[in-house]
Amino acid sequence: MLNLSAVPFKYKNLLKKVFLKTTEYFGVKGVFSADVCFLNEADMLELNKRTREIDKTTDVLSYPSMEIGAKFPIEKSLFTDDLFDGKAYTLGSVAICESVAIKQASEYGHSVKREVAFLFSHALLHLFGFDHLNEDQEKEMRLHQEKILNELGYVR
Repeated sequence: MLNLSAVPFKYKNLLKKVFLKTTEYFGVKGVFSADVCFLNEADMLELNKRTREIDKTTDVLSYPSMEIGAKFPIEKSLFTDDLFDGKAYTLGSVAICESVAIKQASEYGHSVKREVAFLFSHALLHLFGFDHLNEDQEKEMRLHQEKILNELGYVR
């Protein structure tokens, strides 16, 4: 389940597909949700400064509701009751900057939808406890992302 109230209509189905495929890929058990919003560059810059103390805009930010450390399968027993809204357990929040995604899609030579799918899958992996603090972690994340995107038909 996704809260997509701050997402342009043209991306809503794409994000739902990426969310479903990613949860399926990792064998997520239970009902989980994530909040997703699209921000302009100025708002993304402000969010990045305020939350990470980095004074530049970025393509995607993710904020896990709790640290679960990439433990699989992800199930509701890993989450505290305060993360249950009556319908689902909240994995966290994601912010995507559409204008940066558009620029990156052009730079990498693929569609904007593919770039948004990549950014959202990347953010979801962070919500699931993955990180890329070193080269091995980055390779692992990239491998998972590429498999998920390939299954959705978003190949490079």
